[in-house]
Amino acid sequence: MKSLKLIRDFLREKSFFGIIVPSNDPHFSEYTAPHWNCCEYASGFSGSAATVVITLDRAAIWVDSRYYIQAEKECAGGGFEIQRVGLSGTPTIEQ
Repeated sequence: MKSLKLIRDFLREKSFFGIIVPSNDPHFSEYTAPHWNCCEYASGFSGSAATVVITLDRAAIWVDSRYYIQAEKECAGGGFEIQRVGLSGTPTIEQ
């Protein structure tokens, strides 16, 4: 995925280890404007609730049960691990 490479290039350039990309806007609005769709840009996932974490060597997206199937389809082949919130064994975002 092109955006994943661009994000990792940015991380290297700034000497950052990783980035957390939430699906909300700065105001935590119920409906976000399209220009705040940062999760979709980063991962390809178009659902309304997710958190993306990208590091230099891994990328994952956390979604709840409403989006398990959608995330699998939209993120397929993009280099993202799908983390299913609510299932036992799913690491937390912090982990």
